[in-house]
Amino acid sequence: MKERKGQMMLITAVVVSLMLITTGSAMAEVGQNTYNYRDEAYTINMIKDEASQVDKRFSKDRENYIKMVNSLESFTTSVKYSDAQRCFNVTLEDKYSSLSLRCIN
Repeated sequence: MKERKGQMMLITAVVVSLMLITTGSAMAEVGQNTYNYRDEAYTINMIKDEASQVDKRFSKDRENYIKMVNSLESFTTSVKYSDAQRCFNVTLEDKYSSLSLRCIN
């Protein structure tokens, strides 16, 4: 009887340990995803801030902005300038999502 009780306690301890490890892993992944969203928000704000500082009258300034956005390593980017609206259309893509910023200036 005491031997069975000891076995049950051992099995219970193993099951609880596995549950804690699984929960800890899930929490770590959630924390990492939250960080990625903050990183994306920072990137978007930087792209908008830089667009507002470009002197859009000069093609060289527009080209430099496009080069800066295209230099972002964490995204595949597409940048187009609209002469009619004097603003940029920027698309950012990674393996999980795509984000379009329309007419930022």
